[in-house]
Amino acid sequence: GDRWDLAFQRFHIRARGGASGDGGVQIAFTDAGYAAVTQAPATGYLEDLPDGDDDNPDLDTVFDKAGVWYDYDPMFHSLTTRPLVYVVKTDEGAYFKLKFDAYYDKTGTPALFKLRYAPIAAP
Repeated sequence: GDRWDLAFQRFHIRARGGASGDGGVQIAFTDAGYAAVTQAPATGYLEDLPDGDDDNPDLDTVFDKAGVWYDYDPMFHSLTTRPLVYVVKTDEGAYFKLKFDAYYDKTGTPALFKLRYAPIAAP
């Protein structure tokens, strides 16, 4: 089948590893700035987990749980991206950095990500 590293469904993001797939894709994250992340960390990688003890039946993904990539405003039902940089370790031994800059387009339509990503050096 087709190989993938990340899958997006609106604000849910899965990595093809752990409970989300048959690969070994892992995610680490940092609050260092995007430009500062030039090499992958040696440790701190997480995988998507099965649904845990929470109020929904969704998988406990790294993006949704460990490093929640957004802040949610219940008054306006809106998401604001957090200033985290994610490091994706593919199961082929490659590393890339990823930062979410926006979840909405200029007209306010949701699930139209503005993001940056680039390959980075291995640890």
